[in-house]
Amino acid sequence: MLIYKRILIIGAFVALNALSYAQTISSANFRISDKRKGINSADLTLNGDILVCVSGEGEISYVDAEKDVEYYDSSDKEKAGKIKAIGNIQIDYYDNFDINDPKGKLKSIGNIKFLYNNSFDINEKFGTLKSVGSIAIKYYNGF
Repeated sequence: MLIYKRILIIGAFVALNALSYAQTISSANFRISDKRKGINSADLTLNGDILVCVSGEGEISYVDAEKDVEYYDSSDKEKAGKIKAIGNIQIDYYDNFDINDPKGKLKSIGNIKFLYNNSFDINEKFGTLKSVGSIAIKYYNGF
């Protein structure tokens, strides 16, 4: 019986630890303009305390957080100078291994995925934002 209690307690700690690394979008504000097609930028509040602005080109414009911001160094030429992590939240970008996707655009912030219209989305403009996490973005075009 004591072994089961220990296993239960260890399981509870592992679950709490896993939840502490999950990111949630507390709020999302998308900016559009009549001067250009698509989304100009998106302000995302993560976990209620990190503000990240993503440009329409899929770049992180700015970060407002009380955490350390780490950047990729020159050893990764495709990602050099881009934000690598905010605190313990890892950030990734599309690169040459993502054959059908737009290179250099934001791929993920922690467990929040950024999807773009790629070469398989024949009726959509290549590289436009398709979804941010569970938030789907639809464009009304000629079809």
